[in-house]
Order: sequence, then C-alpha cells, then structure tokens
Amino acid sequence: MAAGNGLVGASAWKELGRRLGLSPREVQIVCRLCAGQKESAIAADLNLSTRTIHTHVEGMHQKLGVHNGAALLARLFAAFLALTASPGSPLPPLCPHRAGAGGVGCLADYRENPARV
Repeated sequence: MAAGNGLVGASAWKELGRRLGLSPREVQIVCRLCAGQKESAIAADLNLSTRTIHTHVEGMHQKLGVHNGAALLARLFAAFLALTASPGSPLPPLCPHRAGAGGVGCLADYRENPARV
C-alpha cells in the first residue's frame, strides 16, 4: 500500500481516510507509514515534533481499534481491498471480478473452483 509506488494514489488515500474517519493530517501520516517511513522522518517531512506524530499514531490505533503498527497496516489494507471491491467505488478493482450484487468476488470464485482463478 505504499503511497509512492502508485498502488494507492492521493484520491484513494482521501477516500480511505473519509471511510475510516481519519483527519487529513492522520491520512498524511499513515500514508507515510505505509511507505515505510519512521515517525522521526515523518516529523521532519511535516515540520512537526516526533511526539506529535506519535500522538497521531496512537490516536489512529484507538480510532481504528488496533493495538500496534502491524494491525494498523492490516486494517488499512483490509479497508483498501473493501473499497476497491465496492460497487460504484471511485477506485479501479484489483481484480476483474469486482464484487457485484451480494458482494461476491474472487475469494468466492476461488472457493467454488480453485483451478479457474
């Protein structure tokens, strides 16, 4: 989900933030975390203290109901996948079998016929 590799663009981050209830500053921070930056580098990039960045990260943990950085990234990835699978999503699907009626997508296709997927 690194921001700089083109997988998740600015519009995707904005929509993820909106759906997860993150502030624009939290989106800036989590985007950089997903790109592999440490809190100190993020602080330098945003002209903030490392403590301020850490406070934002702790707030996101609490807001998203996670307890560590790995769980935060997993929650973001799950939200991103759900967003790409949603009918009418502003994002292109990661899979050509974008969820349609009933939310069926590639996982269901795989369960029915693993050789086909």
